[in-house]
Amino acid sequence: MAPVMTELRIRASPFLAPVSGLSHVLCNKLAFARDPVYRAFAVTCPYPNPLYARADVAVRFRDAMAQAGLDHAERSYSAFEGFVAGTLVTRAIVSVRGTPTREALAKALRAKPVNLGGLRIEFDERQVGWRQVSFLYKSQVDGNFRS
Repeated sequence: MAPVMTELRIRASPFLAPVSGLSHVLCNKLAFARDPVYRAFAVTCPYPNPLYARADVAVRFRDAMAQAGLDHAERSYSAFEGFVAGTLVTRAIVSVRGTPTREALAKALRAKPVNLGGLRIEFDERQVGWRQVSFLYKSQVDGNFRS
């Protein structure tokens, strides 16, 4: 992505000075990048920044990553998204009791809102459960994503 960013932002007559992307571009390489070409790069993300979020579920995520020896994953948006989904599905399976079926899990997930410790998940008729978007930018000071 660096060559594209360089071409878009730094050449003599920049095509596009502010550049932003969707959460699927988030990866460790980008999160750790300190190249000036990424300064102020912005990303829209469905969840808060797992490295800085104060929600209880984010704290549990960071603790779980540290306990597993995966400290580098504390800033991983995809790992955090998986942690949130896994926590939600685990709670649904426990609530079903007995032998869970796909239909029973879907019913349990739609039955009532679930608070995962700061993230309220409530599915609607289109199966959308989380409706917040975080706007993150690459800090010019330390290169970390901030909201």
